[in-house]
Amino acid sequence: MVPSRVASSDLRVRAWAWYLELSIWSLLLMALSGVYLWLSTRPRHRWARVSLVVGTLVLVGFYWVVR
Repeated sequence: MVPSRVASSDLRVRAWAWYLELSIWSLLLMALSGVYLWLSTRPRHRWARVSLVVGTLVLVGFYWVVR
């Protein structure tokens, strides 16, 4: 849902659309900044690699269950 395309005159619906848009962009930027911080500081630490593998497996597992 793109806030500028919400065809509702209800202010609550438009506010919710803007909130969702902000939430999605915030999540995307937090993920990208996390990857940047990981790559720029400690890419060789074992726990970082383990966290990446576990996180990827969890994401793939969720995708497999929901699909």
